[in-house]
Amino acid sequence: MEKRWQEINGKADAFLRRLLYRIEHEEPVSPEWYDALNHQRAFDYRQAYGRLLRHKRLRRIRRWSVAVAIVVSLSGGWSLLWMKGKPTVPEAVPVAKAADILPGGKKAVLTLADGTVWNLQDSSMVLGNATPQIRVDSLGLCVLGDSLTDMQAWNTLAIPRGGEFYLTLPDGTQVWLNSETTLRFPARFAPGNREVELAGEAYFDVVRDRHAPFVVRTQVGEVCVLGTEFGISAYAEENMSATLVEGSIRFDANDGNSAVVCPEQRLTYDAEEGTITLEKVDTWIYTSWREQVFCFENRRLEEILTVLARWYNVEVSYESEALKALKLSGTMDKYKEIRPFLQIFETGTDVKFEIRDRKIIVKRKSVHLID
Repeated sequence: MEKRWQEINGKADAFLRRLLYRIEHEEPVSPEWYDALNHQRAFDYRQAYGRLLRHKRLRRIRRWSVAVAIVVSLSGGWSLLWMKGKPTVPEAVPVAKAADILPGGKKAVLTLADGTVWNLQDSSMVLGNATPQIRVDSLGLCVLGDSLTDMQAWNTLAIPRGGEFYLTLPDGTQVWLNSETTLRFPARFAPGNREVELAGEAYFDVVRDRHAPFVVRTQVGEVCVLGTEFGISAYAEENMSATLVEGSIRFDANDGNSAVVCPEQRLTYDAEEGTITLEKVDTWIYTSWREQVFCFENRRLEEILTVLARWYNVEVSYESEALKALKLSGTMDKYKEIRPFLQIFETGTDVKFEIRDRKIIVKRKSVHLID
């Protein structure tokens, strides 16, 4: 997987956290770890950032904003549109004029165990008393709990609509949090027990510890891992899902159902029906939101706009229920204004989008659709 600047900038810190965690738990540390430490000392983040900017410009031209495929399935008819090169939008079907709807950004609300509330963005600060417990910088939030930290002290990090945030837990585990997401986590993990509570969507890169499995608790069940990378979507109004990039995870539902997920598999759990579904997928489609893009493949328009509504903090309404079932595909830069992406969806389909303030109204161009 291509390196992200966010990971490059935080690589040294995450590495040191993992090394200290191993030493604290008296786990063997191989010579490769010390070689990596020396490599980090020689890491020039300014040069790396410059190279990344050049690479991102090329990548954005060649990949993210280059190819868009729209597949439409409605009333038994199929329409296929392939767009190559940088997307262009015919002036014949413009989205209604309105103020730009800009993307979300880094913001969160942190509630500490003592009830103190902090609004977090890009500013740097240290939260805590004589012994710093939590640090916030341009990368995100890092929990610095030590052996004196109260394990019963739980903090809550809430991401609003139009927000995202990055978190490093006390053991070095990295967490990317999406819009409308809440994560509860302890100031320090108890020996042999690493648990967090999630409502919303997050991506975890878990530090491996054979003596302390990592558990993510959701409203409908829990995901247990030893050390892996995976994404979880656990919004209250949607079916819970987990997408495994590498490693192994097990999902245990509250109703007793259980399943083991293998790499490149996606688990979906329907709490009302009590059913678990496993399917092989391209994991990037479901984890691309942390790679600065949204990728949709043959997804219902209702699902696509639900994702975008959280990130752009807008409301969506539909002229007819039939429009919600429209199947579309597309990839967009999540840090761009939303209008060009909607214009692409208008091309070759019978749908149009009207924007009024912060509300998107989904309509049909013609009247031949039957609800």
